Amino acid sequence: TGLTPAAVTALIDRLEARGLVTRTRSLEDRRKVVIEATDLTRELSERYYGAIAREGEKVMAAFSDAELATVLRFIDAALELQSEQLARLKAEPASAG
Repeated sequence: TGLTPAAVTALIDRLEARGLVTRTRSLEDRRKVVIEATDLTRELSERYYGAIAREGEKVMAAFSDAELATVLRFIDAALELQSEQLARLKAEPASAG
């Protein structure tokens, strides 16, 4: 994610303070913390994303599994290309302009 543990903790602190998540210790491993969305988060998600999610399901239903697999392969290839390009650009020396 590029975030430090301290940054993640601060983010979770803010979400928890706003009532968007709860934080509890894992029963299996006390070193782990379980973060869960609250009812408020689910309500907000439905309000802002529910309609588009339902419409998106309808769009996807119009395509076969094979067609969706082709789209996924394209997206994966495009992301890989972008990652390679970004790595190449980061490796270049900074220009003086």
